[in-house]
Amino acid sequence: SFGAPERTTVLDVGAGTGRNTLPLARAGYVTEALEPAAALVEVLRHSVEEERLEVRVVHGDVLDGAVDLGKGRHQLIVLAEVVASHFHEVGEVRRLFERSAHLLAPNGILLLNAFIAVDPYKPEVDAREFSHTAWSCIFTRPELASAVKGLPLALSSDESVYEYEKAHLSKAAWPPTGWFEDWTRGFDVFGLPEGRAPIELRWLAYRRR
Repeated sequence: SFGAPERTTVLDVGAGTGRNTLPLARAGYVTEALEPAAALVEVLRHSVEEERLEVRVVHGDVLDGAVDLGKGRHQLIVLAEVVASHFHEVGEVRRLFERSAHLLAPNGILLLNAFIAVDPYKPEVDAREFSHTAWSCIFTRPELASAVKGLPLALSSDESVYEYEKAHLSKAAWPPTGWFEDWTRGFDVFGLPEGRAPIELRWLAYRRR
């Protein structure tokens, strides 16, 4: 929907070894990758060089304002399994939204996934702390709403990661890992029957107004 790939700049945050970066670059998108782990940066740079892809790979933290990523020039920012696994506090999410609003072009999209508490469940302190050890950091919808309040970002899409990926991946590619189905449905934190876990991983898309 952004138009020609060669005119669309995408920033892959927490790029790791390039699971998202490499396919985007192969498809012709102007791709940039940000990764805080030096060892993973080296692996990604090697892959980029080996395939002769034009990807800018940056070693750094998205919340570090000293990392120069440009202002208002990214049509899409992707954080796949970053907030879901590594963001523990609402304050961190607020800083992410502020940073994203700075980096996104007008009408650009911030796409992230996060574990959301299913109403009316209100996560206890113990559940939140355990969720951090299970790479399934819990947030509530009011918390995310407060984190984005006053910023030029509007929630435009909210979908189940499990249902979306199952519907769109080929049968040969589903599930993407042996642990993906249980993890996305919150079973790594809550050992409950199917459909009873009070959290789930959701794809959230915010558009910059």
